[in-house]
Amino acid sequence: MKKIALLIFCGMLGMTHAYSQTESGEIKTIAKSDYRPQTSWPYLYADFQEAEVHTDQDSSDVIEIGIKALYNIHLRGSLLHYVDKVDGKVHRSAFLPSQYVMLAGRKYVVRDGKVMELLSRQGNTELLLQTDGQWQQLFRYQGAAYGMEMTASANEGLYNSELSGLDRPSYEVLCQRRSDGREILMRDVYYLCKGASLQEIQQDKGEVEQVSRKTMERLLPKNKVKAFRQFCKANSINFRNGQDIRKAFEWLCQHKLD
Repeated sequence: MKKIALLIFCGMLGMTHAYSQTESGEIKTIAKSDYRPQTSWPYLYADFQEAEVHTDQDSSDVIEIGIKALYNIHLRGSLLHYVDKVDGKVHRSAFLPSQYVMLAGRKYVVRDGKVMELLSRQGNTELLLQTDGQWQQLFRYQGAAYGMEMTASANEGLYNSELSGLDRPSYEVLCQRRSDGREILMRDVYYLCKGASLQEIQQDKGEVEQVSRKTMERLLPKNKVKAFRQFCKANSINFRNGQDIRKAFEWLCQHKLD
């Protein structure tokens, strides 16, 4: 009986592991597989991480600016937040398109006003990933509680920081209340950013579009479109799957973007 029970337990573990892989579907940018953001802790990572903002002028000329601080990405609005060492409060960072920050070994830039992970860059074209919350589903159950100052919702008792970060909540208070809210389900959204040059992109003049087969086709010369479609069909490319999107972008890079 003990052996049977052990086998059943191991089988359940295997099912749980398989389910967690299927549930994610794509490579997530969260720091830990067991981390889930809360309405009381609406951040991409389980904690703020020490990092430094850099200026990325042409990918080869990197200039350090400012000083090290603790950073995290606020999911609502995809904003870069940092902890001020002087007042101990969380502030919104003045993060520019010409800059980047490394968090958990990943490179983040701001495009179209949102902080996104830079997955790949080919000349004047970038493949980007924005991790966002499923807000409509969340609001359906808790009303319009999100976006309040550091006060409790009468119905849910959830603590929320203002979306813009301008209320400057205390980092210590946020940490104390990080588990007091509802879980925020996340989704990955992939984008392409294209400009006449990398400098134009870093001046916030690039065109940002959500990834689809059509948006990728527009990056190719007309005589390459048919071959790209054949590639997508032969490899069953799903433009809602992160790995397939990366595979398609690699093909574009190999066959020269327009």
